[in-house]
Amino acid sequence: MSVQVPGIYTIEIIYRGIHQRHLARNLARGIAYAARMAGNVALSYQRYGDDPERDGSPAKYFVVIAKGASEEVLDAEAARVEPDYVDASIVLDDSILKGVESWAWQGIQPVHLKLRPSGLLIVISKRNPDELIKFIPSRDSPYTLVVAYGERSIGDFWTFQDDGTVERVLGAIARVLPNVLSLDDVKKYLGSLDKPSERINRALEAYQSLVKLREVKPGEGLPYKYEPPHLPGWKDMMIGAAIPGLKPNQRNPYFTGGTAKHYRPVINFDKCIKCSLCWEYCPDSVFDVTPDGYFNPALAYCKGCGICAEVCPVPDTIIMVDEMEFEDGYGKFIDEYKAWKESKEAYRKWFESLLPKAQIISVRKR
Repeated sequence: MSVQVPGIYTIEIIYRGIHQRHLARNLARGIAYAARMAGNVALSYQRYGDDPERDGSPAKYFVVIAKGASEEVLDAEAARVEPDYVDASIVLDDSILKGVESWAWQGIQPVHLKLRPSGLLIVISKRNPDELIKFIPSRDSPYTLVVAYGERSIGDFWTFQDDGTVERVLGAIARVLPNVLSLDDVKKYLGSLDKPSERINRALEAYQSLVKLREVKPGEGLPYKYEPPHLPGWKDMMIGAAIPGLKPNQRNPYFTGGTAKHYRPVINFDKCIKCSLCWEYCPDSVFDVTPDGYFNPALAYCKGCGICAEVCPVPDTIIMVDEMEFEDGYGKFIDEYKAWKESKEAYRKWFESLLPKAQIISVRKR
């Protein structure tokens, strides 16, 4: 944990666009208000380019806290698309650990790309740090993985689930970043809101028992090597900045969006009747028709909306399963149809093992 510029501390909040926008905004405001009530200057802002948010696309809020610095210094820190480095990243949905792939960027950004060496990666999850490290790419510098135990909090475009996530995160911050926000600072802020006792107790619970830490050494994590997204220079552009068109049935390999989903469809090809409804209803044209007439999902383009499972007429033929049940991703997803063709028995066992974990979209058809 370090602060490169004395007095300036930057926190990043990574969340699911639309589903967690109110949660992220309220959390960012809460951190900033608590810091201000403690006598510091602070502000929060959304990453430029993340609004309007697409369904489930990873997006960011930032909080900049200046201790002993002026408002002008603070404004200068915030006057950019996003900071060069952050001291702590808060991830509100553990499936985002597979990468930040917002609609406004080309390619997949590692979840800890902006994290300063020896910084803190704070994740809301029901998994322990050793389980989560299997989903995080390695890096050359150490950091601390912090798990604030809790359910994934998901709302929608209009609503905010006041389920205690904000209070739990504030309690976790007080535990691992006491030099930024102390427990007294958090209590003072929560005490100014409605239902103060209930909110303070939630923060205290997180502070006392719901936070687990794990030091992550350089090289630990997935060996997969990202190529972080970058803006093309003028030498990379075609003459006239022309953008080549795609032929029918082609997809743009740079705009995948596969990390935007909480859940993914898994297909039981043994039960598929080849009706084509999944192919017709998919809003992202994810399904490819195989030579023998099945429909294979290109998971790198799937947003996890679940409409394919909704319209499928045969129960348990398309199931939606939590993305954290799979260790693939990062632009390289399993080819379900290929796996089925290679070994139907092994695929069948794998599919059946996922059935108990399937989301309600499929469960209600049984």
